[in-house]
Amino acid sequence: MDELEKNLGLNKKAKSSYKKWLILVLVLMIVAGVYYFKFLPKDKEISYITQEAKLRDIDITVLAAGNLEPTNSVNVGIEVSGTISELYVDFNDYVKKNQLLAKIDTTKIESRVRNSEAALRVADANLKNSEVALSDAKIELDRAENLFKATKGKFPSTKEIDSLKSIYERAKADFESKKALVVQAKASLEANEDDLKKAIVRSPLDGVILDKKVEVGQSVVASMQIPVLFVIAEDLKKMELSLSVDEADIGSVEKGQKVKFSVDAYPKKEFEGVITKVHFNSQIVDSIVTYSAIVSLSNDELLLRPGMTATAQIYTKSYKDVLSIQNSALRFNPKLQEDKKGSFGKKPTEPHQSKVWVLKDNKPQAIEIKTAQSDSKYTIVLDGLDKDAKVITGTKDVQR
Repeated sequence: MDELEKNLGLNKKAKSSYKKWLILVLVLMIVAGVYYFKFLPKDKEISYITQEAKLRDIDITVLAAGNLEPTNSVNVGIEVSGTISELYVDFNDYVKKNQLLAKIDTTKIESRVRNSEAALRVADANLKNSEVALSDAKIELDRAENLFKATKGKFPSTKEIDSLKSIYERAKADFESKKALVVQAKASLEANEDDLKKAIVRSPLDGVILDKKVEVGQSVVASMQIPVLFVIAEDLKKMELSLSVDEADIGSVEKGQKVKFSVDAYPKKEFEGVITKVHFNSQIVDSIVTYSAIVSLSNDELLLRPGMTATAQIYTKSYKDVLSIQNSALRFNPKLQEDKKGSFGKKPTEPHQSKVWVLKDNKPQAIEIKTAQSDSKYTIVLDGLDKDAKVITGTKDVQR
């Protein structure tokens, strides 16, 4: 039988199949070993991240937002009604004081001026006639009274003298009336001439046109309210930032403090200004109470424009060379199990008292410290911590 299998090659085939299975098993064992050592979780050791307490310069700031405004802007209106016939300026144009801006159709106003001039001439003529009549009445009365005295009351009669006196008084009253009519006619003429002057709109100051509210052919009616034609900013190189400060922060904001701010148009550029006013009057929006702080600033590059929204930091206090730690150290709290003495972090803290953790024998230990104000990154330490002390700010896992 063996001789037969050997002749047929059966025994050789069985040994070859056995070797293949043996190789497959060895490969699987190697793969399993590699996976175990490379991918299966291993014991981890906690490593603590520390930062040293250092002497630093700390700036305390208050955050606020607001909008940019021109330092001085003027609404230029018109006091007479009419139709806009000419416009001489447009948006963003720079103008000088008394420069011509616009004009309305003056046809009707010129007609009123001519009528007033004619009425004044008539009033002057009537006044002269009345003056002549008054003079004649005075002469007749004086002659009669002189004659009465000369004739010792015989001529003319007292009745005639009384009649002449009445004529004189009526002439005198008519003269005063005609004189008043002349004054009235002059006033009417002056008013219409003033309207004619006001029909031409001029700039009241040097500045730039921020807004134009009319077009040629548009009618304007000056009745209870003066129509606004233009808005002119005096000087855009000097602007103001009106900030809304929360009521919780307004107590630390005062005149003279430095302000840094940014706008969306230039996110990488920082602008500066100084607070010039803090308003006492409050504003309540959605039950939130805020107060306005006005910031004066230079805009020499004309990058800033009226209406831009600004996010600002008001520098309320500055401290030089004060001991401070990172704010993350005050937020760190390791998860420690309670021992026989209890657990860390359960002792109540006093006002301005905080707790930080330092490494002692490679283990975190809590220390009570007294803190003061804080900026966005660091907190001032008043007591309880030495300079260069390594305070824990976080952890990282290290595989063993």
